[in-house]
Amino acid sequence: MAIIINHRFIDRLTSTDNYDKIHIIIVGTFNPGLPDISKLNATEKIQFDEIEKSRKFKKFNQVRNFYDRPQNRFWKVMDFLNDNDFYTKNNINSRNHNGLKFYVGMDRDKVFKKQCDFCLKNKILITDIAMTIKPVSFCDIYDNFPDTAIEKASPIWNTDNIIKVIHDYNPKKVLINFKADSKSTPNICSEISKITKRFPDKLIPSLKSTSGAAGYKYHELIENWKGHFL
Repeated sequence: MAIIINHRFIDRLTSTDNYDKIHIIIVGTFNPGLPDISKLNATEKIQFDEIEKSRKFKKFNQVRNFYDRPQNRFWKVMDFLNDNDFYTKNNINSRNHNGLKFYVGMDRDKVFKKQCDFCLKNKILITDIAMTIKPVSFCDIYDNFPDTAIEKASPIWNTDNIIKVIHDYNPKKVLINFKADSKSTPNICSEISKITKRFPDKLIPSLKSTSGAAGYKYHELIENWKGHFL
């Protein structure tokens, strides 16, 4: 028996059915879906049952898209690019309840559709470097799932699929939304290095991470990211 966890959006990782062109690919690390219950042993089933009951997990399990957790700043950065007029008239910390970032009280389905429409319009594909993980325990996996935990979880990589999309669609840029030369995640960084060697002119490694844990302010992130979309 084993813990096997597919990416939460595994069917969308490199799905290009709706794209005629792709100008930008954004690569993150991993977002855990539900474990394969049939593969868990009795102890693991009890452990996951407790995780599933937690308030934190229930909130996390509602997300509809990459970077959709409240603490992640990605969609507000994209919203600044999408609706600059709103932020010209309002403080950067203002909440745009008609925008791309989900806030409590908003309709998740409508926000998700806006996010998808934004990506299609701007020919942006969002993906992650890992498709599946096989951790020895649930420790850290559903608790902010740090890259160091993903690193140690025997990942099945998405690298070859990403390389194929780059080859087929010839995007202008591939943006890496994490530290791609971190000594704490050598395996993840090795996968990014494989893409860099194939397409050295396209990769933009180590943008300021939009993760809340990274601690960057919105003005720092916007300044760092906006030049790649203009």
